[in-house]
Amino acid sequence: MVNKILVAIMLVAISVGLRAEPYSMEVNIGKQLASVDAAKFSPSAAEMRFAWYLQPKVALELYAGGGLNSDEDLDIEYRVKYSAGFGLRLESPRRNDTRAFAQLGYGVNEFELERSNNGQPVTDEFDGVTYGGGIEITPFRDKRLGLNVSFRRYYGDNGMELDVGSLGFRVVFE
Repeated sequence: MVNKILVAIMLVAISVGLRAEPYSMEVNIGKQLASVDAAKFSPSAAEMRFAWYLQPKVALELYAGGGLNSDEDLDIEYRVKYSAGFGLRLESPRRNDTRAFAQLGYGVNEFELERSNNGQPVTDEFDGVTYGGGIEITPFRDKRLGLNVSFRRYYGDNGMELDVGSLGFRVVFE
């Protein structure tokens, strides 16, 4: 499934690059905050986002990423294998080089859990609706470049909680 999502992201990015419509690319580094039963984890993760503007301040986003390290709690090691998804990005007008944005979409996350007492890793997948938002500033002379802080929550029905907080660098191509 990951390969299909990554191929779809690449095809959209290439096709968007051939269109006259604005699009953006973004790189994020952050923490994935996960709770599985009583254990809580916060490994680092990175992701790449591509957005194609359907109209001003409204964009379709595709993203993919993976874990940078693992985290351990209650003798369980948690490792992010990948995350991918799509969604809608809604932006406010820019004011004093700052704008707010909201995101709503669907995401898939695959992770690995390994208990230290048996050493057998278990791979599982979490998917669900994702929502969140953030603030973007454009402190550079070129207003197509931006820095952002964002927070997203994944809503699933399996009893697991999953949030992502990140810092990003974004480039808009017009």
